[in-house]
This record gives sequence, structure tokens and C-alpha cells, in this order.
Amino acid sequence: PPTSPPPSSKLGAGTFYPSTPEEVAKAWEWLEWGETSVAASLSPVWFGLVKRGGYPPGSPLVKEVGEDGVAVVVNGKSVSRTLGIWHTLERHLAADKRKFIMGEHLTMADITAGVHANRLFHLPFDEIGADMRTTLPFTRDYYQRLCERASYQEFVVPYGKGPAK
Repeated sequence: PPTSPPPSSKLGAGTFYPSTPEEVAKAWEWLEWGETSVAASLSPVWFGLVKRGGYPPGSPLVKEVGEDGVAVVVNGKSVSRTLGIWHTLERHLAADKRKFIMGEHLTMADITAGVHANRLFHLPFDEIGADMRTTLPFTRDYYQRLCERASYQEFVVPYGKGPAK
């Protein structure tokens, strides 16, 4: 096992990297939530509706549409279940009006959720039958705060969009 703290804790102790073992554990829970709950469900839907392809990339798009023209299943994932996963973050942010997952400042806990929020808000609302800007207002505000960061604009936002038209 390592005998010294990870490099990120030396560079941002108490800011980007939480300062207590309890806060580190909570941040890791959110990182894992983003990778396991969100990515596993959102990625197939996002690749299907934004990139117009199958998942994993390179496979054919599989899309089931309801009578109302709204996507029901995309690349094997339920659209409503995928969108429902985001209510976990919505409740968390709303509980005490947090600006970011761990509180007032961006931390490592925001990394995976932040990347996937970009994908969420680039889904074509007409095809999913929901406008996530009104359905998830605290998550929308969280996403807007992320978008105010120059590094997010440069390194995250461009990759959530579909192919150039």
C-alpha cells in the first residue's frame, strides 16, 4: 500500500481533494456513482441519440420508439430509467442548495458527474420526451456553474455535442 497521500491531495488538500478521510470517502462514492450508475446507462443512450451510433461505438444503432415518437430504449438501455438516475444528484443538490456535489467548491467528486451532465444536457429533448432543464433544475444550475469554468468549456463541452452539421 502507498505510504504517502496521493499527489492530488498534496496539490489541493481541503479544496479539490477533500481534507478528511470521511470527505474523501464521500467524494469517492460520487465518483463511483458517476462511473457505475450514470455512465453505464447514459453512454448507450447518448451515443445513440447524439452521436447517432451504436454502443459500444462501432456497433449498429438500436432504437425503439413509442407511438408518440419518443425514444423508449436506445442501444439496450431504457431512456426513462437513464433519466431517472439523475434524480439522485438532483435530490442531493437540492437538500441544502449545494453549488457542487461536496458543497460550495468544485472537488474531485464532481469529475464523473460533471462530464456526464454535459452529455445529459446535450440529449435531444424532443427525442427523449423531457426537457431536463425544467425536470432537473438543481442539476441544470450545477451544469451551468460547471459551464462557467473555462477548463470545462475547453475540455468537456465540445465532447458532449453531436457531429458537426
